[in-house]
Amino acid sequence: MRGNTKSIALCGIFSALSIAVMFLGTVIEVFDLTAVAFSTFLILLITKFYGYKWGISTYLSILLLSAIFFLGRFIFIAFVTFGIYPFIKCFFEQKLKNKKLSWFFKILLFNLTFTILLFWGFSFLFSSDINEKMLVIEIILSYPIGNLFIVLYDIVCDKIVTKYKKIIFNLLHWNLF
Repeated sequence: MRGNTKSIALCGIFSALSIAVMFLGTVIEVFDLTAVAFSTFLILLITKFYGYKWGISTYLSILLLSAIFFLGRFIFIAFVTFGIYPFIKCFFEQKLKNKKLSWFFKILLFNLTFTILLFWGFSFLFSSDINEKMLVIEIILSYPIGNLFIVLYDIVCDKIVTKYKKIIFNLLHWNLF
């Protein structure tokens, strides 16, 4: 029972921290994707150290709270689509030992969620009087930038987790002394 209490408390703390950072991301609009990346990193930590059950429950709690506070804003749409990336990452890294194949599937599924983000975001957040030529150019340019971002994000997350694994493990399991 004690292990579940720690897990529930940690998921609640990470959910609250994610919402606070997402709030800062809506106030300072430059940080909206950074706030989503930070929130997904916290979900990744929970998923790696506690499992999919706790990762999914953290994702759903952040999703519910962000729907209450940020519905109709870009940060909510970005979190809905990019919030599943930690599960994609963990699944393919555990199931596929071939790194190239794992990267292929991670990037493929990222591009699928990125496409959903672009069409969902443009249809709900922007008015219909957008210059269509500029829209096509922006969409074409956003895919290489998005793929570069997700590759860098994935590498940085792996480096942080492997370099500080002992510190993160002790903090997540509250072995402070």
